[in-house]
Amino acid sequence: MGLNLAFTMLQEENPGQGSGNHRWDKENGEEDEEDFQSRTAAIEITDFECSIESRIDQSRDDRDRVQKKTFTNWINKYLVKSPRQIDDLYIDLRDGHNLIALLEVLSGETLPREEGRMRFHRLENVQIALDFLKKLKLKLVNIRNHDITDGNPKLTLGLIWSIILHYQINEIAVEGGEDVSSKQALLLWSQRNMEGYDIQMDNFTSSWRDGKALNVIIHRNRPELVDIDKVRESDNRTSLEDAFDIAEKELGVTRLLDPEDVDVEKPDERSLLTYVSSMYDAFPEVPPLPTSITVEAMVAFALHIRSIQFS
Repeated sequence: MGLNLAFTMLQEENPGQGSGNHRWDKENGEEDEEDFQSRTAAIEITDFECSIESRIDQSRDDRDRVQKKTFTNWINKYLVKSPRQIDDLYIDLRDGHNLIALLEVLSGETLPREEGRMRFHRLENVQIALDFLKKLKLKLVNIRNHDITDGNPKLTLGLIWSIILHYQINEIAVEGGEDVSSKQALLLWSQRNMEGYDIQMDNFTSSWRDGKALNVIIHRNRPELVDIDKVRESDNRTSLEDAFDIAEKELGVTRLLDPEDVDVEKPDERSLLTYVSSMYDAFPEVPPLPTSITVEAMVAFALHIRSIQFS
């Protein structure tokens, strides 16, 4: 009772020292509602930004993982002629020997190399490969020999992508596509393969996710290899697995990817460009629609595809 009375008297004598005084509250470690809401909002914004950054980092990591797999498999399909093989892209190119061997297979030329195992020899071998590529007018932006010798992931992927562009993708040409880039020419080739199947083909990412486009390319060129009715009913990963398996076993198209690499929200464009260009190598000319397929089957397939697109 005495304490309450004393506190009440203190408030009457010092009206500015009650809980309604903003400054006094803060000095005593209290926080008003406005400041609390501001602080909470700032925390939420920070959490949201961290979440976005985390998702971006995860997306980048997934992309690099798929590219590493694709490029490793692409290199090995040529190195088998050496015979050599790489297991880890970031490690097995460091001494320059596998890189030189790859360029020798692709170009048909013989390149010099250092046989020692010291860092100096590794750097020199990588430089031999880089100098050879520069003579071919390849754009090697900010890629130096020590980047590859030290296993820099980003620049190692960039180097191999430049080689793939030069030796595989830039060679693509289709009738009527003389004035477009190689990427656009490959897209045009893909679209022509889709004609009659009513499959939308707009890019080298989402258009390939369900595996149906890959099966259609095989069916159009080798209809006896693909059951188009089965493709219509298959889920994404089954369709992708069937296409990769048939292409490798029956057509000699090296399997560069797995279904889980493609059946994602945004498949990696460079990896799909590399694989689809391998399909182009197998079937550079687009044939007419197979006569063995019935009109009823094609209509059913087209209707099913449309039902998926609009579901």
